[in-house]
Amino acid sequence: MTARAQLDALRAEASDAAEKRGWKMAEESMKKDLETLASRGMQVLPPPPGLKKDLEEIGQVMLQEWLKKAGNDGQALVEAYRKMK
Repeated sequence: MTARAQLDALRAEASDAAEKRGWKMAEESMKKDLETLASRGMQVLPPPPGLKKDLEEIGQVMLQEWLKKAGNDGQALVEAYRKMK
């Protein structure tokens, strides 16, 4: 394995570890925040289906407007993101 390939492998490994650590930290923080809110009498409920649908529609409009400005580079970025999901 070349030095470049070894470096790329190390970067990929570090990146994966950082992503996992980041998601774990975010989940722990969200859990703590929800517990704090609940202890102070606040209820956090899922959004009603109508609101979620409306926000998704607004998001699509905003995405299309942005893609018009971003051009081919923006389209490539969105396509790459969608392939990751």
